[in-house]
Amino acid sequence: MAKFQRDFVTELKARVDLHDVVAPYVNLKRAGSSWKGLSPFKQEKTPSFLVHPDKGFFKCFSSGEAGDAISFIQKVENLDFQEAVEYIANRFNVPIRYEESSSGGTSPNVVSNRRKLFEIHELAASWYRGRFLEESPEGKFIRDYWTQERGFTLEIAEEFGIGFAPPDCSGLEKLFQSKNFSNEVLDKCGLFFERRGRSAFMPRFRGRLMIPIRDNQERVVAFTARQLSVTPANDPAREAKYVNSPETTIFSKGNILFNLDKARRNVNENEKFLLVEGQLDAIRCWEKGAKTVVAPQGTAFTEGQAYLLKRFRPAGVECLLDGDEAGRKAAMRMLPILVKSGIEPSFLILDPGQDPDELLRVGGSAALEKIRSQAKSGIDFAIRMQIEENKDLTPTRKTTILENIFAVISETDSLIARDEYLSQAVNILKVDESSARHELNRFLKLRAKSRSYSANEESAEKEFEENDSGKLTTVEDDLLFLLLHHDKIALPLAQVVDTEWLDRNSDSGRILAKAVAEIREGDWRGTESLDELLEEEQEKRKAYSLLSRSSTHDKNESYVQACNSCLSTLFLRHLSKRESDVRERFANFGNEGKEKLELLRKELSDLREKRKVSPILNLSSPSSPNSHPINDHDQSKTSSFESKENHRPENRFQKETGNEEGNGRKESPDSEKEGSKANGRQEGRSIIREERNDAEEYVF
Repeated sequence: MAKFQRDFVTELKARVDLHDVVAPYVNLKRAGSSWKGLSPFKQEKTPSFLVHPDKGFFKCFSSGEAGDAISFIQKVENLDFQEAVEYIANRFNVPIRYEESSSGGTSPNVVSNRRKLFEIHELAASWYRGRFLEESPEGKFIRDYWTQERGFTLEIAEEFGIGFAPPDCSGLEKLFQSKNFSNEVLDKCGLFFERRGRSAFMPRFRGRLMIPIRDNQERVVAFTARQLSVTPANDPAREAKYVNSPETTIFSKGNILFNLDKARRNVNENEKFLLVEGQLDAIRCWEKGAKTVVAPQGTAFTEGQAYLLKRFRPAGVECLLDGDEAGRKAAMRMLPILVKSGIEPSFLILDPGQDPDELLRVGGSAALEKIRSQAKSGIDFAIRMQIEENKDLTPTRKTTILENIFAVISETDSLIARDEYLSQAVNILKVDESSARHELNRFLKLRAKSRSYSANEESAEKEFEENDSGKLTTVEDDLLFLLLHHDKIALPLAQVVDTEWLDRNSDSGRILAKAVAEIREGDWRGTESLDELLEEEQEKRKAYSLLSRSSTHDKNESYVQACNSCLSTLFLRHLSKRESDVRERFANFGNEGKEKLELLRKELSDLREKRKVSPILNLSSPSSPNSHPINDHDQSKTSSFESKENHRPENRFQKETGNEEGNGRKESPDSEKEGSKANGRQEGRSIIREERNDAEEYVF
């Protein structure tokens, strides 16, 4: 893997419109100079996802996610930085430029563990595939199982990369070792059990049919392994019919669907996804011509998976699940999730004991079309499932069924959909529509009331985030806001501010420290540097949250004055902390001699003198990017300070009143009979009282 040329990423972001990057994933509507839509990261009913193409970043207020075009693709496509850059460049036909080594080739870069996991899984899939095809008793066994017992063709096995993990899988570990993969990466890949002190690796899959799981980029990220007669007795999961890979940094079960990499190409506004329970069910449907089939990864269907389907804007989702009780319960759990996501569900009903694999193996595509003709809407299906449990439809029973349907209806914010769902329920249950509508409205009010506290909290949080005039909570927030919105202050700020003044425990403080270092090195490119500069997701969210607000400082003097106020606050806060340290040393002063006591006096006096001047920006004098900042330890550098009387920060400090204790008083014992230790402590206390009025001049 090679590095990009330094300016390539910046050029790519400049050439690509952020709106065009986001539009395939979010239905955007113009909102002034920006665009707004529903969050692609979290289910919501009110749009809170904003795209600012002119500024080159997005901000999602419901989830807190924020970033530029590259980080957006990283999140929605589950890619690392380099993969996302290459994805965007290829999509928009921008030639990629890599760095060249002295020999003329591309210079190697350290491959991330995540990329290594992709390589490991591709190698494993190829190795398992080789065992499936090899001319050996084991190879013949697995091919016979596939073609005779399961009834699939070898062509379908080739298309899906079906493999075989033999009972002895030691060859897989040897393959990885020959490729120089570290033990650390192999421990995390999910293909081996935890070693727990053992030196050797124990394969997770042995004596099983191997089905590769691919992500949307068609990369192998995991496996589902089907039990066979040759599965070893000492396999910890011997009794499990299916075993899935554990979750890793490249595989999250609830956010991936089997065969979506193929099915998505065949879905459009006129085609529906076909949702089945298992991988072999999906492969059978695909073989019989159902080219939009997908399946979850052996877990309950999730909102994340519903979002994946919605991203491709299908006409709906057909749910074809097993006809047993477990399959029907799974269907009932899917219904509200699909309704909430805005996808229209329908259910294809199988007879008890039937599964899609068996149905299509015997009846072929004609059997699928037959049950499609008998499909039930989501509401129809839900009501009939409840009626089957108890066919005595008393008024009380009908009320209970309706309340369960109301819970599903309330998941959609579409009034048209609610009316349609309610009409279906009324017709099936044969109840009065006006009465049912009244009951629905009462249900919705009670539900809204129960959620009012959390809803109000969320609304208040969004209002604060979206309010440009909202007050920031720390001086670091203020200063970072000014830096992000006003490029002119970058170099002067780096020359004046000392990073020791910053609170490194805050996100803004850490970001400022990094930005100042970049500015001094001449590497700062304004907001374009953010995604490369900031590694922590929380720091990125903070930076883009500040960037998403509009600056109220239109005039040059306004933002310079605001910046100077921030600098004074930081400077005086830092001095206050140092003075507190000196006073603490006074209080703990023992029998250490008058010379050290005088040094403490001088240190405190010097700090008092420093309070008389405040750091200010100088926008007019040219300086080198490598100029050093004013440091309160260096008294000789005062060119960027002015008299505190001429420039006192406003609204951040309040003169303390009513505390005159110790003002101008000095109390030292004249006699040495009390002992040198007591003398030192008493003199220390007198110094504290002497300095208290000035040292505590401001309340922070």
